Amino acid sequence: MRILQTLLLLYLRRYPNRLRLSQFNFLSQYAWLKTALVELKPALFPTPDEEKPPPEEETPEPPSDEVIQILASEIQGRRGRYRVDRWRSRRGHGYLFEGIQSGTDQPVVIKEYLLNPRFFNEQELRYRQDTFENVAGLTLADGRIQDLRVICPLEAIADTRSSRRCYLITDGRDASLTLGQQLKKVGALSSEVVRQLLLQLLQVLELLHQQKFRLPSGQTQLGISHGNLSLDSILWVEYGDEPYLYLTDMALWEQLFESPSNVAANTAANTMANTAASSVTNASTAPLPSASGPVPHSIRSSGSGSGSGSGSGAIASPTANYQADLAAVGHIGLALLMGTPDHGADPRDEEIWHFVPPQLKTALRQLMGIMPPFVSATEARQALLAIPASPPGLLSPDLISDAESQQQRRWRWLVALLLLVGLGFLVSVLWNVLKQSPSTARSQSLRPCCLADIDAVPAGQFIYTAVDDGSWAYLLEQDNLGRRGGTLVDHLRRAYPNMDLVYQPSSSIEAAIAHVQARTVDFAIIPHINPLPFDLNRQPIAYDGLAVFVAFSYARRNQGLPTALDGKLTLDDVQKLYRGTVTNWQELGGVRLPVQLYTPTSPEAIVIFEQMVLEGLPLEEWGPVITQPSNLQSQPSNLQSQPSNLQQANTIDMLRAIIRDFERPRAEGPIGGIGFSPLSQIFGQCSIYPLAIDTDQDEETAIQPLVLKTGEAIQPSTDLCDRKGTYHPDISVFQTGTYPLSYPLVIIFPRDNSLPPIGEKFVEAMTTVEGQTLLNEGGFVPLEVIDESIVIRSSSDE
Repeated sequence: MRILQTLLLLYLRRYPNRLRLSQFNFLSQYAWLKTALVELKPALFPTPDEEKPPPEEETPEPPSDEVIQILASEIQGRRGRYRVDRWRSRRGHGYLFEGIQSGTDQPVVIKEYLLNPRFFNEQELRYRQDTFENVAGLTLADGRIQDLRVICPLEAIADTRSSRRCYLITDGRDASLTLGQQLKKVGALSSEVVRQLLLQLLQVLELLHQQKFRLPSGQTQLGISHGNLSLDSILWVEYGDEPYLYLTDMALWEQLFESPSNVAANTAANTMANTAASSVTNASTAPLPSASGPVPHSIRSSGSGSGSGSGSGAIASPTANYQADLAAVGHIGLALLMGTPDHGADPRDEEIWHFVPPQLKTALRQLMGIMPPFVSATEARQALLAIPASPPGLLSPDLISDAESQQQRRWRWLVALLLLVGLGFLVSVLWNVLKQSPSTARSQSLRPCCLADIDAVPAGQFIYTAVDDGSWAYLLEQDNLGRRGGTLVDHLRRAYPNMDLVYQPSSSIEAAIAHVQARTVDFAIIPHINPLPFDLNRQPIAYDGLAVFVAFSYARRNQGLPTALDGKLTLDDVQKLYRGTVTNWQELGGVRLPVQLYTPTSPEAIVIFEQMVLEGLPLEEWGPVITQPSNLQSQPSNLQSQPSNLQQANTIDMLRAIIRDFERPRAEGPIGGIGFSPLSQIFGQCSIYPLAIDTDQDEETAIQPLVLKTGEAIQPSTDLCDRKGTYHPDISVFQTGTYPLSYPLVIIFPRDNSLPPIGEKFVEAMTTVEGQTLLNEGGFVPLEVIDESIVIRSSSDE
């Protein structure tokens, strides 16, 4: 034992203190060394843990008077007013303050940026303010709401009174500890903990690099790099006992506040990162960025020739620098293993990697570009997933007690769950409540309550359009909306007596878009199923989706199509039906019934069906040219015959015809009708059953758009007539787009600041809690679950 201890002491003392702890943790995983290491610990780490003074709380350096002059003031933005309550710290190029959104009392984080007038003239300052408002924000281009684990700004505000100041409004998570601050608290992390944290980072980067995003300016971009990744731009956010890493301070807007000299330096670093990715030989000799020194986007000259130089820079080319993001992840991983960002270790030095499992070492060096680099975040994440989990003994001493207490908590929870196994129903309800992402819950709480809460609504007459006989036209006909009843127009008139909205229908979605571009209308309300012209802004206000349905007769449900089809069809099945290659339901595993196809009269619904189901081909090209069957001549006279075996009618007549077909006397022979319509127009109609739709042929992942209050999807055995009010659209499958026939309903308006902001204000009105409630009562799916605890004030109550 004495010889072993001597050898261990000599070996570990070769390392400086910053590396000794990590190597000590690595050796501690071996049981035959543990006893000797415990006895050596006082000699290796002279100050006993119990004698260490408690770590002092890091006190941020107080800011200057110029920074804190916004304390106790209110900042006016487009989405509301924000009161600045308390200064927190400096992070990146800005200063963090705690604040409250006035009117809702919801906590927000306000980040103040100060542009330096020594580097920019007045024109350049204003240019950067404008650019800040146009780029500081990130939403998915298709309108889906998804927790990307990126802190997305709620609003970017340029101070109109000072060309130096800009403000970024974010939710409360932006005040969380950074990963660098957490590292100072706990010290070096084990290889397995580092692997798990890097998997989180790469998952976020995978989404950023692959998804299509829309900036506040309306510009869309396929894939975007973070560009400013470091221990200080990653937040440690805890939900229960689980930590999640969130990215913040993206280079897209942080770069605007750098000095020109820093921009030039970062541009050079950016070039080095790209060179490292393309040439491993060069990378092995070039200096590498550190975990605390990110490689951000550059700002290129606008090239106007006006003498503004690089200071008036525009956003860099949309070609994203993904390799710089991956290199930053590699250096962050090394810093977590070392326990400090200032470790000074050279990742090319083989000596520093002795305590790291070989596969993790290889992955980190590939991320850094020292070895042949990964081509994408996806490839890097797959490589980390393939690494076997390391033993838990690699945690630093500061984390071991936490891990043990977590293990004990898990055992207690396991026993509790075994005792409560009979309460599965309650667990399922809780799951459906908790499965909503934290960002969704927070973003709803920031919505204004009522239509009357929207300020600065322009006065005068404004013309808007939507497709004739479409979903919006159907909503306008509903006359029992809201607590006091009435149409949507009635509610808008009470809230905004000086605003006169005139509805002017269009013949198609394309015509509505053309009217907005020609400025013959102020805005349009359309389903968003195709890319929009660049000169138009788009904002979602609700969701809708096509429902494909068959007859539902509860009395004859055992012989009905919903039961025979197990309540679902694939998109390929729907194509075959409307193409005419399937003429009897028995061919799809259903009962022996002839097929009758129905289509609505709405041109909007038909175009959506052609795009989402028929792959863009006109409905007539898919349908068989068949003479009108004689057994359908008893249908209403307003049914219009298509030049094929398609029967066309308005939605109500179509529903009646489908149920009548199925309930025909046996002597005449029942018919199995199928139709489609926007869900907003058939929800609550219990004579038909909306089928779950699957994009795969196996039908194992079919998505049903309607769920019961318990969160379970409706089934063919559900009595839709008897259980009215107990089921509703599943908001989550519309938010995520997992229901294949879902789409957002959007407001489009010109991208022109010289026009009255009626389009923006109508969006704000429709996304209040009251606006979402009215849209929901009219049949649309709200953007989020509506908080029923909020009391909606009527305009006449004030």
